[in-house]
Formats: sequence, C-alpha cells, structure tokens
Amino acid sequence: MQVVDPAELDLRKFSTAPLAPPPGLRPDHGAYLLFTSGSTGQPKGVTVSHRAIVNRLLWMQHQYPLCTRDVVLYKTPATFDVSVWELFWPLMTGARTVVAEPVGHRDPMYLSSLVREHRITTAHFVPSMLELFLTYGAPEFCTSLQQVFVSGEALPRAVADRFHGVIDAELHNLYGPTEAAVDVTYHRTGAGEPGPVPIGVPVWNTTVHVLDSLLRPVPVGVPGELYLGGVQLARGYAARPDLTAARFVAADAGSRLYRTGDLVRWSEDGSLHYLGRNDFQVKLRGQRLELGEVEAALLAADGVQSAVAVVRSDRLIAYIVGTASSESVTAQAVRTLPEYMVPSSILVLDAMPLGTTGKLDRTALPEPFESAEEFVEPTGDAEQAVAQIFSDVLGVQRVSVTRSWFGLGGDSLTATQVIARINAELDSDLGVRDLFEAPTVRALTDRLGRGGGSRIVLAGPRPPRIPLSPAQHRMWLLNRFDPASGAYNIAGAFRIAGALDVDALRAAVVDVVERHEILRTVYPDGPDGPEQVVTTQYPDVTLGHTTEPMLDGALYSLVAQGFEVTATPPLRVAVLEISAEDHVLVVVAHHIAADGWSMTPLARDVMIAYQSRSAGRPPQWTPLPVQYADYTLWTLDRLGDEDDADSVASQ
Repeated sequence: MQVVDPAELDLRKFSTAPLAPPPGLRPDHGAYLLFTSGSTGQPKGVTVSHRAIVNRLLWMQHQYPLCTRDVVLYKTPATFDVSVWELFWPLMTGARTVVAEPVGHRDPMYLSSLVREHRITTAHFVPSMLELFLTYGAPEFCTSLQQVFVSGEALPRAVADRFHGVIDAELHNLYGPTEAAVDVTYHRTGAGEPGPVPIGVPVWNTTVHVLDSLLRPVPVGVPGELYLGGVQLARGYAARPDLTAARFVAADAGSRLYRTGDLVRWSEDGSLHYLGRNDFQVKLRGQRLELGEVEAALLAADGVQSAVAVVRSDRLIAYIVGTASSESVTAQAVRTLPEYMVPSSILVLDAMPLGTTGKLDRTALPEPFESAEEFVEPTGDAEQAVAQIFSDVLGVQRVSVTRSWFGLGGDSLTATQVIARINAELDSDLGVRDLFEAPTVRALTDRLGRGGGSRIVLAGPRPPRIPLSPAQHRMWLLNRFDPASGAYNIAGAFRIAGALDVDALRAAVVDVVERHEILRTVYPDGPDGPEQVVTTQYPDVTLGHTTEPMLDGALYSLVAQGFEVTATPPLRVAVLEISAEDHVLVVVAHHIAADGWSMTPLARDVMIAYQSRSAGRPPQWTPLPVQYADYTLWTLDRLGDEDDADSVASQ
C-alpha cells in the first residue's frame, strides 16, 4: 500500500472549489448497478439512485460519526453491497481507508494483523465471519476497534455476547436488501441482552411494514412478510420490467413498496426480529443467492442432464443426473460461480425423486453420503498433516487423500479455517482459492511442494547474538512497562476427564518445550539491545485444588500473572484438580512467544506427548524445519538490517 505525503502535493494544481455535479444529473439518476442472484439462472441488476444511497450514507454518518482520526477497513467484495459504504463513507468524511488484499476478507489472522498494524477503528463482518475472527483472529489485541457492523445474515446471540466479552467496541446489527440501498434497519447490541438479536428500527426516510398474505398489517409478535418503503428503494431491475413489477408493488399516493420475501415480527419495544425466508431465495454466509442460478450453472457442465440445489444445515448441496462426475462438475462450478455459490457437495443420482404429480419432490432428495471410493492413506509428513487438518475441521474420522474437500462436506467458510491452519502449521502461503482449485489432500499438498516446503531459507549458521523480531520487540517494550501485567498473555484451558498421570504430564511438557525452543527462550537487554537467548529452563507443572464454583477465579489468577521475560521463559503450565476424575489443564504464554494460533498446535503436542509418556515411551516427533529464532534472522535479512527492524517495531 502506497502512502502519499500531503507535503509533496502541489496544491496549486488542484481546485479548492466545491465539486459540482455534472449538468443534468438528478437525484433519481442511477448511482450504481449491483447484480444479485436470479431465480431463472440469470443474475438481475439492481439500479440504486443517488438519492437512495446518499440518504443511507448521511444517516450512517449522523448515527455513527467518523472523523479524520478514524480508519475504515475496506474488505468486502464488490458483489456485496456493503462494499458501497465501506468505500464512500470514509471518502465523504475524511477518514482513512485501508484496502484489504483480494480474498483477505476470509482470513481472520490476516484481518487481525491489518487491524493492529493500521489501528483500524471501523470494520464490517458477516456474522459467520465474525465468529471465525473471534475464534482465530486474536481479537483481544484489536484494541483500536471502536465500532463494528454486522449484516448479511442473522446475528446469533452467542456471537454477539462473545464479541462483547473480548472486544471493547460497539457492535451494530444492520439489515437490508440490495434493493433498498444496503441497510434499512439498525440495532446496537449490548452485553447480556436476552433473547435473539433484533434487526432493529428503520433508518432515515424509510418505512417498514409487516403484512400478511392479504397485505394487511399483523399484530405485535405475529410473523409476517416485510415490505419496505421510502427514498432508499432501488429504481428497479435493469431492463427487467417484469421482475420490477413483481417485487416493487404499488402503494398509497403513488408510492411503492418493496416485497423483501423476509419473514419478521414486531416486538413489544417496537423493534423488528428476523425469522427467515418465505421462498427459494436463501442467504448463505451473508450472501444472497437464488438456487435457480446455481442449478443453471450446473446444467451448463458437460454431461449434466438435470440439476437441483438445496440448502441443508447451512450447506449448499447439489444433485445431478447424467454422465458427469461430481469432481468435474465442481471444477466447472468453481470456474463459473462465485465462491459462495459453489456447492459443498454434489451428489450424482440415477434419477431425481418425483412426487405423485410428476414434479420434483425435494423432501425425498437423499442426505449427502460418504463415497464408496477406495480409501487412500496419506503418505509423507505433509500429506499426513494436511489430512489431519481436514479431519479436525470437518469432524470426520479419516480422510482419503484422493477425496474432494466438497465431497467430505467442506464449503467456502470452513475452507477459510483449513487454509489458515495449513498456513500456520506448515508455514505456507496458500489462499482459499487454492483449496477450490485443488480440493483433495494430495492436490493441495502438491501446491505446498511447489513452494519448496518452508518459505524460510536459512542463510547459514546462527550468529552468536540473535536479536528480536519486530513483533517481539513491540511485546518486549510493553513488558518492560509492567512485567507483572497479564494483559498480553495467551491462555488455554482444557478439561480432562478421568484419572490423570501427573508424572507423565510433567514429562510431556518437557518434551514439548524441548521441541519448541521459543518456549524456553528469554529476552535479556544486552549491550546491543534486547536479544533472544535459548535456555535449558523448563517450566514445572504446578498443581492446585479448586471446586467448580471457584474454577473461574482460579483460572483468572493463573492467567492474570505476568512474566518477567528478560529472565524467565514466558510459559506457565498448571493443573487444577476439581476431583480425582476431573482436572483442568491451564497453559499460559506471553505474546512475545505465542499468538492466538499457538494454543491449538501447542495443546495438540502436549496431548500427543502425554499419550506417549503414559505408555512409557517418548513421543515420536517430526523434526521442525525451523525455529522462531530462524524466522527472526530470516525476517531481519529480508528487512535489510536490524536498524530497519527497530524502525518497523517502533511504528
């Protein structure tokens, strides 16, 4: 990202006069055209006027004012109308915009690093992506966030409560179709609110009507279809007067109402609650789609005679009849459809189930099933690691290296988790698109191989002094301010049912710390600045006793303790005994040695080592190609020299 210094601009070349609209431009002229999914297989273009989107933007600035100190994250694909306000809102207020890389909106760790690096104050998430961000994005360190918006699908109460538990920012739930200039209702969530999260009350110059099938208003608490009115309604569908007439219906005094197809109900406090859809249009992970458009794309594939798409358990499933294979049709769908419209499973049937009238019986379509194809074991460390990640994310017992990700039940949302874990654990730089194009363990592992395995190329033996990486330097400075603080600790607590072999656990912790030298590294302030010193200090596993009512307090006391990173390795391991058959393993590390991703592989290694030690043998580790100190030297080599690294660390 290139930054322009205002001091370098020659202001004499620019006019300071207010921008004048082009001659003849009127508020009702089209401002943008955005295509949405169409039930006939053809996308339909929604024409939104200047009047509509300006009303929406002015309302947003009034309700959630931005200033020149704010930083807005622009990450939403242009196929989603949220991208309109992400782009124009900061431009009209003087706020700064940070543009995410393509497909970056699906990578929680990448988004987290953007938020921290650029001090982003304002961002948007689809609720399902917000849940991933809260799980994998180290949200507790995104302290610059001030207001976060969610829209595109229903916001679960559990996700809202989790957000308020880890991020000190406002969370606003917005609702609206593309046909009404992005959003038409809003609700500010609060910690501990009861019940489902409302979609709220109308924005400026917008009316909402909850009507029954005869277009009569329904009482409070009774479900009805939502109709919208006001200045934010789109002009209609470009070159489709038939669709426009069907969805934009006439109302009183020459006005129009847009029939959303969404079921809602009024609550006693005057806010709206979203209940779902009343037609074959669906929302999947925040994106609106017509199943007919998916079916049309599948029918275009060679060898497909008929196709049906359905949504089951938040998964898009397709059924085809013909000579084509599910793999070939999936490959065709990847090339012709957006990611969110690619079915997670495509099942080949001999014939479509029909009802007594001869029409398709959707209720008789079979559930996705496991393929009877031959199971092929993974070979080599990389294939075994990728297969294990597939297994963990999908919750399946074993994964054949020739079985498609989609055939196993994967989709674009879980693909984000898989790619993030592969990149973190195998030090790769794959993108979500790689999984769509190479959906088997073997094919995806081949793409790892093209990069030569580890991306870190060691230049030679380690020097006597190893400085800190830029990220460690920042953490070291923060630790110097208050070593007793636990604000920058990363922690994990794991419930263990059954008897616990404490001696085996102690030996397992030594095994893991031996394997990962970052866990026994200290950071003294030497004559040339702070440095990394790998020691032979191994943390003991402390034992404590507690009761279920006192468990939260005991966990807090362990996590809240700081680390003196200049002299003590930044790792703490404890076991809390609730009873002889019930224990909690607590692992705490300072952020100088770990991040939000570290707990999963660390806990996995502890469990592997514990199982081995319980059986009386040491664990059989796969050697690590590099350690963190190697990464530090590689980073500093890429930056040029240590002075450059210090400059980066101070920013």
